[in-house]
Amino acid sequence: MRRTPLVLCSLAIAGLPASSASAADTAEHTLGVSGQGLVELVPDVGSFEASVERTAPTSSAARNAANTRLARIVARLRAPSIPREDITTTSISLSRERTRNPRTKRLRVRYRASGSFAVRVADGTKTGRAIDLAAGAGATGIDGPSFSFSAGKRTEGRQAAEKSALADARGRADAAAASQGQKVVGVQSIELDPSGTSEPSAVQDSAASPTAGSGSTGKRVAPTPVLAGREEFTSSVRVVYLIAPAG
Repeated sequence: MRRTPLVLCSLAIAGLPASSASAADTAEHTLGVSGQGLVELVPDVGSFEASVERTAPTSSAARNAANTRLARIVARLRAPSIPREDITTTSISLSRERTRNPRTKRLRVRYRASGSFAVRVADGTKTGRAIDLAAGAGATGIDGPSFSFSAGKRTEGRQAAEKSALADARGRADAAAASQGQKVVGVQSIELDPSGTSEPSAVQDSAASPTAGSGSTGKRVAPTPVLAGREEFTSSVRVVYLIAPAG
């Protein structure tokens, strides 16, 4: 006698068209939920750009002055173990200019030579020190700083955000299921980052760049405070849970 309801239920489902039975089963036993996750991490890589500009009456003199100073800056930066491959030339420029002497009103020719390079500081906490070294070695321009994540830190942030999103989805699923007298008994599928927005977004504050060339006067200059703020990693998930009657 205890088997009769099961047999009748089986017959009732079997009597439905295949598509109708599948739809009824899915609607009754699954619960789709979206979850959002957010974590904040401090970037571990710093970068900035240093430049030099020199003028002289001849092209060779201007180029020599700029190149000599650029080489000195690179040597100074490499001293605290910044690898050569983390210093990248970004521009080299030479121009001929004709100006009028404000006193004699005569035209004169001047040559302007400039060069710049980007510096990557693997230990972001030492970015301020690197900027001071470049300025002290004669940089006439400093642009930056900016911050980013190393590959390992980026993976850490993405995984932490996804974990937070999964926890959010599970909490919402438990609450929704309980409100209908159900409980979560398993997971049918998980879709990570369905919206494609797992990259970090900047919410950082960094100190202003120092005055370029401030170290060339021979006077002691206070260290430049460069502080990396926090950046957000966000993630979204879509989870389909299996549910069953509570109790």
